[in-house]
Amino acid sequence: MVNIFLINTSGGMPDSVYETWLSCLPPEKQEKVRKKIRIPDRITTLATHYMLRFVLEHFLHIPGEKQKYSTGKYGKPFLLNYPDVYFSLSHSSGWGVVAVSDSEVGVDIEEYRNFKLNDFKNILNENEMRYILDTNSSYGTSADRFFQIWTMKEAYLKAMGTGFLNAQNNNSLVQMVNNDYIIKNQINNFSVNNILKNASLFLSVCSSGTKQIFTSTPLEMQKVFTSQVTQ
Repeated sequence: MVNIFLINTSGGMPDSVYETWLSCLPPEKQEKVRKKIRIPDRITTLATHYMLRFVLEHFLHIPGEKQKYSTGKYGKPFLLNYPDVYFSLSHSSGWGVVAVSDSEVGVDIEEYRNFKLNDFKNILNENEMRYILDTNSSYGTSADRFFQIWTMKEAYLKAMGTGFLNAQNNNSLVQMVNNDYIIKNQINNFSVNNILKNASLFLSVCSSGTKQIFTSTPLEMQKVFTSQVTQ
């Protein structure tokens, strides 16, 4: 099972909540938050990391003081002393997402924005590039296909734990079938799916094996931002 937790931080955050949540994070995560130049980005980064702490404590009953982290060979973080708990984080333009599973998992969320496809030619392979540029595709626009592939690829690389190291040479998410480019949702032992597409967001998740996916929002956290919107 993969549990996906989403939060929208666009309503802003009271200073008192910001300081309280920040103080709950370990020093290395506090530094990640402070390095963000824009205040909205700091808030979204903070909320995403705090949401992981919240989810682990309230849903998996792992107290905050026992949440200790290390990193793998290529920098993928993992929870010490809890070998059966896997997680992944992502945030983009006011949205934060946390994925928690009992096996390897990766998640990515991206907001629509301008992009130059050539900037990604060292990450996307030939079939993936051709799929994005395919004018005969029945899947949306080239921008739709780009963010579909981009979020799926990043989720897959996060689940593998390699990041973008040698990304172009990893297994392609696109295959040619009867002269048509088709998305592959199964790569080796990983299942990769785009689970959210709307006018502004793409969200994809990758898990080891085939898992049921459940999406929710921790309401105790979300009301902090909702109350700011309605004031």
